[in-house]
Amino acid sequence: MFPLHRLLTVGLALPVLSAATSTSSPGVTVEPLPSHAESEAAARAGFTRVDGSAIGIDFPGSLGRSAFTSTQYVDNAGVAAGDIDGDGWCDLYFAGGEGPGRLYRNLGNWRFADITSDAGLALPGRHINAAAFADTDGDGDLDLLLGSLYGPSFLFTNDGSGHFTPSDAVAWEESPIGGITTFALADIDLDGDLDLYTSRYLNTIVTDRMTPAEFNAIAREQIERRRQGLPLDPEFARRFTINEIEINGSVKTSVDENGLHDVLYLNDGTGRFTPTTGVNTRFRDENGHPVDLPEDWGLGVTFRDVDHDGDPDLYVCNDFESPDRFWINDGTGHFDPVAPLALRRTSSSSMGVDFADFDRDGHEDFIVVDMLSRSHTLRKKQMGVMLPPKNTLGEIANRPQIMQNTLYLNRGDNTWAEIAQYAGVKASEWSWAPVFTDIDLDGFPDLIITTGAIRDFMDADFQEALKRRIAEHGPLSIEENLLTQKAMPRLPRPNFIFRYAGDYRFEDVTRAWGFGASEISGGIALADLDNDGDLDVAISNTEAPPEIYRNDTTAPRLSVRLIGEKPNTAAVGARLTLLTDGRRQSVEITAGGIYASGADTVRTFAWPGDPRRAILIVDWPDGTRTTLDAIHPGNHYTIRQAGVPRAIPDKQANPPPRRTLFADATDRIGYSHVETAYNDFAHQPLLPNRLSQLGPGVTWADLNGDGFDDLVFPSGRGGRLMFFLNNGPEHPFTPQPSVEAFSDQTAVLVNPAPGGNLDFFLGVSNFELVDPHKVIQFLTFRRDARAGFQQGPLMPTAESTTGALSMADIDGDGDLDLFIAGRVVPNQYPRPASSFVYLNDLGVMTRDDARSAAFAEIGLVSASAFGDLDGDGAADLVLACEWGPVRVFLNRGGPFEDATATLGLDGETGWWNGVHLGDFDNDGRLDIVATNWGRNSKYEGSYRPGHPLEIYFGDLNNDGTRDIIEAHFDQEMGCLVPERGFSCSSRAMPFVREEMKSFGNFGAASLQAIYGDRLRKTERLEAKTLEHKVFLNRGDHFEPRPLPVRAQLATALGVCVADFDGDGNEDLFLAENYFAVQVETPRNDAGRGLLLLGDGRGGFTPVPGHESGLLIWGEQRGAAVADIDHDGRPDLAVAQNAAPLRLFRNVSARPGLRIRLEGPPANPSGVGAIIRVKFAGGYGPARVVTRGAGYWSQDSAVQVLGLPSHPLAVQVTWPGGEVTETPVPEKSDARELLIAAP
Repeated sequence: MFPLHRLLTVGLALPVLSAATSTSSPGVTVEPLPSHAESEAAARAGFTRVDGSAIGIDFPGSLGRSAFTSTQYVDNAGVAAGDIDGDGWCDLYFAGGEGPGRLYRNLGNWRFADITSDAGLALPGRHINAAAFADTDGDGDLDLLLGSLYGPSFLFTNDGSGHFTPSDAVAWEESPIGGITTFALADIDLDGDLDLYTSRYLNTIVTDRMTPAEFNAIAREQIERRRQGLPLDPEFARRFTINEIEINGSVKTSVDENGLHDVLYLNDGTGRFTPTTGVNTRFRDENGHPVDLPEDWGLGVTFRDVDHDGDPDLYVCNDFESPDRFWINDGTGHFDPVAPLALRRTSSSSMGVDFADFDRDGHEDFIVVDMLSRSHTLRKKQMGVMLPPKNTLGEIANRPQIMQNTLYLNRGDNTWAEIAQYAGVKASEWSWAPVFTDIDLDGFPDLIITTGAIRDFMDADFQEALKRRIAEHGPLSIEENLLTQKAMPRLPRPNFIFRYAGDYRFEDVTRAWGFGASEISGGIALADLDNDGDLDVAISNTEAPPEIYRNDTTAPRLSVRLIGEKPNTAAVGARLTLLTDGRRQSVEITAGGIYASGADTVRTFAWPGDPRRAILIVDWPDGTRTTLDAIHPGNHYTIRQAGVPRAIPDKQANPPPRRTLFADATDRIGYSHVETAYNDFAHQPLLPNRLSQLGPGVTWADLNGDGFDDLVFPSGRGGRLMFFLNNGPEHPFTPQPSVEAFSDQTAVLVNPAPGGNLDFFLGVSNFELVDPHKVIQFLTFRRDARAGFQQGPLMPTAESTTGALSMADIDGDGDLDLFIAGRVVPNQYPRPASSFVYLNDLGVMTRDDARSAAFAEIGLVSASAFGDLDGDGAADLVLACEWGPVRVFLNRGGPFEDATATLGLDGETGWWNGVHLGDFDNDGRLDIVATNWGRNSKYEGSYRPGHPLEIYFGDLNNDGTRDIIEAHFDQEMGCLVPERGFSCSSRAMPFVREEMKSFGNFGAASLQAIYGDRLRKTERLEAKTLEHKVFLNRGDHFEPRPLPVRAQLATALGVCVADFDGDGNEDLFLAENYFAVQVETPRNDAGRGLLLLGDGRGGFTPVPGHESGLLIWGEQRGAAVADIDHDGRPDLAVAQNAAPLRLFRNVSARPGLRIRLEGPPANPSGVGAIIRVKFAGGYGPARVVTRGAGYWSQDSAVQVLGLPSHPLAVQVTWPGGEVTETPVPEKSDARELLIAAP
């Protein structure tokens, strides 16, 4: 039967107050908490470490294995917290690893007693590394689960007094080659009892049993069988995976050892557990077919209702190449993999996971921890040998693994943007267990992470020394190979505390809040050990006493314990929500689910200020809800499910989903951009990113004179320029191939010419060609209304690679001239490139050397846009520059004047990508919007005021190659350090290895120490900001304003300006993501295209993709606006590199007024004109007609302006400065107005 509560909404809607239950209900017990100083002067937050031996916790720490008979990747243990005897005090169990574990009874007042033997838990000779308390048999007390990597695991049942008896109620699946790392329990099938999931890991690997040479012989035989199309040996196929990866045209084959499958055990209702394998599997693959759990390297696992549908979902952390598994429960206890695009990337060596709504928006976020160090020195030492990057052209739904922590921000539709880099938590050393908890009781969860390793398997110098030994003395025997692990360096590291600082960012407060010891830690448990209403901490250490921390936070609080109906007596899976004056705090009751550990089920809440109203909502595991009114701080609430009124939440409480602003019309195009693989790094190995995948742009123009805008789409090398003819609303576009792409086509501009003709200007990249200096900058051709297409004159060649194209009447003679942006000099990045001005001489473009002089070696120009910024009637020019500022060149009638510094923009150096113009504060002046790299990249945290990102370039190696050194200032070291690692740097510049000798030396050295006097041979550029920004035009200067935080979470290239919602204010669209990165850099994939609604005052509000309808997952490049169906709403085309061209119809905006300008014969579209709509209360925003703006793209010449009220007139400032005002008929309902030039 389908559970009833699956049909109802367990939502966030406030319950009706009259339906609330009083806290005086017989099912609610209220006990006062000890008083805390609540004055602001006395307020404090953080922990004090408690000496374990002084309070009776004399546990020496878990013991690692003493005999090196197998590879020991994992050698730590966990801790479990829970009230085992029902006396109201939380007790602790520490797993002992190879040593004995200990159970400590909490006597109160920070006194504990070792009751291990009396409790029946002395297990001599047993290896125990995982522990969790849970009421497995439903009798009202906590039983104990103990897991082992190296032997049998156990369930001990509790008699209620804290005495335990071994039980055979679990039909353990055991393996001689591995065992359990973590327990997690939840009622997966909603039958009222707790089911059990165990993550498992190998305790031995193949080279423990045979030499590498012996294994390689077997592997080669199996690889050859696969190449011949023969089946692999079944046992080999079960234990190993053969991978083939294409890297820059060559195929690399690797053989990876599989792990051990996890096990899900179903509770039959009496506390007996049966594994669900084979025909009883509860898991399905992407196609819905039953599947056994894969042979993975499982470490952490947790159940959590991530989608708030009332059933527990499952996340499993896997080490090495095993991908993490994220399973969504269908409500019957069967699991499907999360949608491929729900997560874009995962950690490479995932250790532990925890969930929390850290931004309090009502949706579950989560973190997975890995092993990246926060120390530059150690990070470089642990990087090891880096392989060349593989090219992933067009791969969108893949999920790459990255070597860092991953923090997932729920977008509101249960897809997650990975933002650890922005949030400041991408690195926390060799990490094991993350836990979210509100330490300072400010209403937002903070983060604790345990760290350390008994052996640093990532020490690259150790691995290099081992390779040299093998090269000199021959292969190691099995015994010698194992003994090398004994010599590996230990890696004690501090555990970390990160305070949530708002805006999705965390700050490191480790020492300020009382942590600081460097140990080899493992599991962690949170519990209110002193019953004062906040959560204390117990951390298990290896070969060192545990860390016990008392929470000293003084802020007001309340705490809650739930008592559920049998058999789920701890109400595992219940959700607690405290609502106070619109503020929301929500937590879930869990069992186990922390790496090797489990926490107590008491939950604490902050009490913010003096709320007028406080409501505590309990959503019980059976789908019912209890609502408590009259909640007060300073109390502990015990709530019994059997004793409080409950109701099924009203499914009508949540409104139906709103119609999205845009509807996907991509199927009307049905075409993908062509991109041919190219090895950028063969020429400059240390390029920060691939430059061969910068395109394409996209262009709107009426190609056939039917009044509807058609699409023009450039191609990468090997494809063709494509035309797509618009056949009217709802009809597919008709494709027409055109010019073949002998090299990448960048941007294409289409300009109406006299006689109904069209002139085309097609940018041509020389980046991938053998002789780049021999390639013309752009192609010209005309489509004659009678004679068809005709090739134009050949244009000059240039050393610089052509990128953006923009047109305007530069010289004031009435026709449109052309600007060609120099993007890069092939094979000489980041040497400044030159850009050029071409003047239109009776339809023929001629390079203007005088005007081009201002742009000689101006920089790496990513994008360009023309517009009259100073109101003098002339077209000024704005450039977005990589490793430079947003540059402004004022047009004074002759050569352009560089006014960048005068206007206050010279300090805004960045990696600017796209640029557009619009009036964002409705003052009639054109402002600037520029896209940048964003703040969610590996570079975040490496730059700050006074310490920009830097790049040095020159031939340091004396081999004719322009070498590149990226650098940043490291605060800990107090000097400039290289961004790239020892392996890549020394491969590009061999003298680095000769002089530095080792990874450790390289990591400990400053930039000056590594490169010395060679730096004098280089040039230097810098970037101070990576934020996307608008620059508001204040007349004599531009005022920079960062776009909202949500916009900063992804790299953006394309940018469009339009009133997308029709409210009379200019909005923005950002085309996001960049995957074409180098091997040490995670791809930038947190975006899916972002709509930002303007407020008319220079501010913007981001609209989530599931509300805007814009869901674009690939590498977006150019984007352009047109009203394709003449309904008065701006539609959108978005280009993706090596992926489908996307088209979106605007279906929900308030219709605006279409304005078509009829300019003079040489500028029939009125390019450069500025349009404003006049209303009773004044004028709306200024809109400039552009030809080539954003990123390599062209918007429609027909403008759609929003109408918040009835328009009175339309004002046009024509090129040259003449102003006209055309009345709009009062009773007219026409959607289009044709305005002719005077």
